[in-house]
Amino acid sequence: MNIINGKLNKASDSEYSSILEGLLADGEGILATYKAINDGIVFTNRRIIGIDFKGVTGKQVRYTSLPYKQILFYYIETAGIADSDCELELWLSLEESIKLNFAAGIDIFEVGKIIASYIK
Repeated sequence: MNIINGKLNKASDSEYSSILEGLLADGEGILATYKAINDGIVFTNRRIIGIDFKGVTGKQVRYTSLPYKQILFYYIETAGIADSDCELELWLSLEESIKLNFAAGIDIFEVGKIIASYIK
């Protein structure tokens, strides 16, 4: 499953805070934010939220919510010599996964630590 197109770069946590205001539960806070062109991924202390702007105007938005408890296992792939990008793949079942591609220079271990801290 692909919820974000493009390579994710680190963004300010305030990047999507206004559009997520109504979606965040009481006590839910943003831990890290990544952006790919217009779309983005927000890691909170409860879940991962995918933000996918649709259409030409970008007024239609699809929010994908993935609670950490739904993740069975995951892997991170660090950058190499020939491939400077990093990957995170989250497995929701033995047949279904979500792959996120991060741009060169992203600290993929920071992402791994967030998931390891909240996965149950």
